[in-house]
Amino acid sequence: MEKLKITGGARIGGVNATWPLATLIVEEDKLELNASLLGNLVFSPEDVISLELNSSVFSNGLVIKHKIGEYSKKVLFWNIGSSEKLISRIKQTGFLDKGSINPSVLAEIRRKQEQGGYPFKKLPGYIVFGIYVISGLTILLDSPFEFQGKLITISDYAFLIQSGMGIILSLSILLLEPMRDWLLKEGREIKDIKSIVLFILLVSGLIFSVSIRRL
Repeated sequence: MEKLKITGGARIGGVNATWPLATLIVEEDKLELNASLLGNLVFSPEDVISLELNSSVFSNGLVIKHKIGEYSKKVLFWNIGSSEKLISRIKQTGFLDKGSINPSVLAEIRRKQEQGGYPFKKLPGYIVFGIYVISGLTILLDSPFEFQGKLITISDYAFLIQSGMGIILSLSILLLEPMRDWLLKEGREIKDIKSIVLFILLVSGLIFSVSIRRL
């Protein structure tokens, strides 16, 4: 049977991941929606109630109606091109016609579902997010001090500090296996969050280079 892999965007609950930060992967035994930080959702054929079209003026989408309590009820995948053709291609994988599946595959799906879709462990995730947010709050530190004969404030360096922290955190996740082991849930891999980490690294690098030239 054909294995399908499509790049697009996603909406999980009330939050969007724009193109190309989501990937839909469908094969005979499972359907996986990887929306990076928003979640990595995995379904067996029996978990999916229906796949429905969701078209708008600006984009086409696929509504995944499911019965997994650990996931948000609102799950959409935004694709470029015809959603009708996308459903037709999903049918070719055999996923929609599948009855029973391999017990080991089902056990892995159930394990991931029990973890929820969010890829990070709670405490490490909060710590990393907190460090990044706090680095941005340096914009509030506007008490001036003298440096090399010039009066400056820490807030003057706020964008430089936050973008620098974004670069450090992104590279740590990409390059350091102990960092990934500490941050990611068991069974999660760097591929589950790689697209958004690379995006943050790119944006942070651009902001850092612009900020340092302005100082």
